Amino acid sequence: MHEENGQRYNYIWRVIALPGEKIEASRESLAVNGQPVQRQRVCEADGKRIFREQIGDASYEVAFEVSPRASITVPPDQFFVMGDNRFDARDSRYFGLITFASIIGKRL
Repeated sequence: MHEENGQRYNYIWRVIALPGEKIEASRESLAVNGQPVQRQRVCEADGKRIFREQIGDASYEVAFEVSPRASITVPPDQFFVMGDNRFDARDSRYFGLITFASIIGKRL
């Protein structure tokens, strides 16, 4: 859940970095603690490049276009989140970190 301009919104995000981890995101590149996220190009759809990313045991697909740059070490009780539609996602690159208390979902 995220609050913006007095409104509460529920979003579906992927937690990319935990407290104490350093995240670096720029355009199509993403690194956690200096380790680039493994990425393999899958296809193109609707003018977007689709990649399969893997962080640890988690594997998922994301869409890309140009996105803002971010570099931060995540403080305690906060998380860096990103949407899978990376070119058009309202996520931590835009509004910053989210708190643990704002997470209402669970890992699938």
